[in-house]
Amino acid sequence: MFKLDLSPTYKYPVTVRFFDETGRRIERRFTAHFRRLKKSEAAELMTRAEAGEIEDAELMREIVAGWEGIADADGHPIECNDETIAELADIHEVASAIGVAWFESLTGGARKN
Repeated sequence: MFKLDLSPTYKYPVTVRFFDETGRRIERRFTAHFRRLKKSEAAELMTRAEAGEIEDAELMREIVAGWEGIADADGHPIECNDETIAELADIHEVASAIGVAWFESLTGGARKN
């Protein structure tokens, strides 16, 4: 039986790809806690994002409720709040990885170019 009793958030893996100072490609992973939006809300956010009508930080505040596996340089966990979301949104590779993961979580597969 399908019971319509969904949690307000769900977990989904995010892979961030970047290059280090030597030019070596690095991959790091964390788990995002995405907000479970209505289909119409998600569609509107996707449309606005694709049209460049919404900043990365604003989009991330709408879709990210928390995370696991993000730490500072000393290994201390970073709390999810407006300030840290804005900091992560300002890192191109992280903002892009979160957007891709969110889209994949909604569509069940990788986004085509």
